[in-house]
Amino acid sequence: MGIRDLLGDDLTGTHVFTDFDGTLSPIVGTPEQARPQHGALDALSRLRRDGARVTVISGRPVSFLVSQLAGLDVELVGLYGLESFVGGRELTNAEAEGWIPTVERARVSALDNFSGTSVVVESKVLSLTVHYRSRPDLEARVLEWARRVSVDSGLQARPAKMSVELHPPISVDKGSAVKERVQPGTEAVLMIGDDVGDLSAFVAVADLQANMRALKVVVASPELDPQVAAIADITLDSPAEVVTFLQT
Repeated sequence: MGIRDLLGDDLTGTHVFTDFDGTLSPIVGTPEQARPQHGALDALSRLRRDGARVTVISGRPVSFLVSQLAGLDVELVGLYGLESFVGGRELTNAEAEGWIPTVERARVSALDNFSGTSVVVESKVLSLTVHYRSRPDLEARVLEWARRVSVDSGLQARPAKMSVELHPPISVDKGSAVKERVQPGTEAVLMIGDDVGDLSAFVAVADLQANMRALKVVVASPELDPQVAAIADITLDSPAEVVTFLQT
């Protein structure tokens, strides 16, 4: 079963939102290793040729998404909506820019606390992610550090797969990004994701079901959060299956 089996070959009026890591790209050991699944770029290009609007919406910085998806006629939304790349222009949430010094202090704190541990500190300028995939035994220590930093700095600690993210306390997430981008006249909307950061987008899609065809597609893994699993209309087993779904 694929998107055209569900909606037909003419996808005009369809808006496809998709996450990147764990959805278009397999989960890998360190963030810089992530690459689109074989066939993913062709699948997104075909969606556009068939009339769909496509938005890749990720916790990654827009600059990273541009480096991996360059040349595609799709909208890119980074840092859960704090950044976007549309028509060749990168746009940044002005309120978030005021939090850059606070995020930088959190980055320095993370480096000091986890030096020599193989914990990866991923700076995104407007936010920060600390990955403990290579040291799952340090999960409790990382989460407690993030809790303390959140209390002291005002940054929001958000759990993710084998990581924790620190974000400015701004009412922007994948759900608000979806709501802002679904245009009048849209007939069908899909969200494809795999992590708790996608929940707000899935909820936003569910809220649209009264007015259009709305589907929540979840990519399964051993780390899949039960809340994410429970919200799925369709479950796929891997990014490779996502590519097949988008091509069929």
